[in-house]
Amino acid sequence: MDQVLDSWYSEQTIDSELYEVLFVSGPSDSSLIEKALARMRPQDQCWVEGTDEILELDHLAAERASGEILLFTESHCIAHPDCIQNVVRYFEVENANVGQCTHINILESRFAEMEQMLEGRFSVEDDALYWHKVRKRGFAIRKATYFELGGFEYRFGYYSERAFAATLRRSEETLGWISDAVVYHYNTESLAAMQPHHEDYAQGMCLYRTTMSAAEADAQFGELPAWEERAWSDLSFRYKIVSAAIRSWIGSFGTRKPFENQDTAQVVFRLLARAGMPARLSLWLTWVRARLIAVASKQSEGSGSRAYRLYEKYWKAVVSRAVQETILANPQVGWRVGKSSWGADDFADRPIFGFYPAEEFANGSLRWTKEIAVMDLPCEEREECVVRVRLHSHSRSPEDAGANIRTDNRDSGGWSWDGGQFQWEGRAKCQGRGVFLSIFCAKTCKFSGDARQIGIAVEKISIETIDCRS
Repeated sequence: MDQVLDSWYSEQTIDSELYEVLFVSGPSDSSLIEKALARMRPQDQCWVEGTDEILELDHLAAERASGEILLFTESHCIAHPDCIQNVVRYFEVENANVGQCTHINILESRFAEMEQMLEGRFSVEDDALYWHKVRKRGFAIRKATYFELGGFEYRFGYYSERAFAATLRRSEETLGWISDAVVYHYNTESLAAMQPHHEDYAQGMCLYRTTMSAAEADAQFGELPAWEERAWSDLSFRYKIVSAAIRSWIGSFGTRKPFENQDTAQVVFRLLARAGMPARLSLWLTWVRARLIAVASKQSEGSGSRAYRLYEKYWKAVVSRAVQETILANPQVGWRVGKSSWGADDFADRPIFGFYPAEEFANGSLRWTKEIAVMDLPCEEREECVVRVRLHSHSRSPEDAGANIRTDNRDSGGWSWDGGQFQWEGRAKCQGRGVFLSIFCAKTCKFSGDARQIGIAVEKISIETIDCRS
């Protein structure tokens, strides 16, 4: 810690009167204040706040800062002697508003090395088009710009860095790379120390996704399957899925060969087994898996590549667990009801299950279905509604896929050919509880080079209420 503080307080080459250091900590780290107080100069500030939320502490410090440029860093980052000087020069020469310092990791353990390898998948510092590279270990921004953009949204925890990067992107501010402003970052030395940060990050990611549509979130950050199928945690929704699968399976007898019905039965039984598992048990099993992977990582000293693969699996397991916890805490999180039509990119705005991630084609996006795919549609309190499912022109035909669509487990519609695309239309009774749409494909297939079992490619789903009382 002494080396970190000295690098910022007394070892910078810039005139010491031209910058101030604001050192703020939460109650759990208040012991560090004494070390900072011993190095304070007249213009510096040092205090303890009543929160341990790191990004909130940064925001509070930004409010107190008197300088024109803010340079955020962390308590385990050592500054190169020319760091602040080069940041100031960059803002003057480039007339910039935002810049990211170069960070060099200090690796003192196997886990620190693996953290760097994982980080390398998501960080391209010298690529100006790589927008989500806000890293607080060395992030500079004009104070006026920071507050014009709203600052760190610290309610998202460690995900606030990524959220602020998205804000920068929407504002069209260029996040430049200050190549000669260097900070040395101590990487985490153990998985146990890193796990709380990963969990906080994943929970913040889920909460952040609720502030935008599914299409916006996927465009910025990519699909998150566990989040898209979060409705599975709702027991009533789970029952509807299994019920729809069983009814569709029974209805397919006589139209398929015996071995094909056996394949479908396996799908149904897998759903039954998964549906019967309590959510808390699933959460516990995910935790056990993460711990087993962690143990395996520690024992793989002889193989760096194997250790990294295990570490990556561990990271994914921790994120999955955090997503599950967030969903259990608020099963209805993220649903949007103010629409009556959804393109493939927007399906996850509603409770869905059994759709593959959206894919882009020249003539629009689509989602392939698995053998069973469902969507819960909102409906006003009317007597009847019309549901339409429009297939993408790239889709297999409903006949080839053996597609059967039901609303609330009733056959109530049929297929038509419209403008070069298939469309299904059916009616359903609605009494304010919404409409449950299920798509069952009795003849899934695999494309060459694609391991997925696919049914039909859905482009759009819509619902239109009909007021029969008028």
